[in-house]
Amino acid sequence: MTNCVITANSTGAQGGGTFGGTLYHCTLAANSAGGLGGGAYGDPGRASPVALYGCIINGNSAQSGGGAYEATLENCLLTGNSAIFGGGAHYSYLIGCSVVGNTATQRAGGIYIGSLTNTIVYYNTAPDGSNWAGYIYPPPAAFAAPSRLSPAPATSPTNRAS
Repeated sequence: MTNCVITANSTGAQGGGTFGGTLYHCTLAANSAGGLGGGAYGDPGRASPVALYGCIINGNSAQSGGGAYEATLENCLLTGNSAIFGGGAHYSYLIGCSVVGNTATQRAGGIYIGSLTNTIVYYNTAPDGSNWAGYIYPPPAAFAAPSRLSPAPATSPTNRAS
């Protein structure tokens, strides 16, 4: 999906805003999940990876990964998200992102366990590890070659619905 707004959705499980998929230049705001990934949730092991390029992830909430859980994020802004663990993101791969102003009630206001490349993480809050907690892991093989903001897939102007 390209240039979309996904807002005010909720689930009792995973992926309040999106469960898998590829999004370009979208806004995911005010979504919630009772489990993982308030804004976005990916599960590469079950063929449901999620990749976000040039997106704004703002004001989402979940138990873990308020903004994103197990996601690839490139040139995204994660701000104002909240969770128990990983207010901004959890188990995610971030490239060229800004993670600012997120909150966790226990650990890692910004990032909880992940992989960062040229990413800024600041002004996040949590009792343990305001900006970062956990460990750095190498990106999964599926995420080893990010797109570097590849253009969105082309769409055909001849597609119609009736």
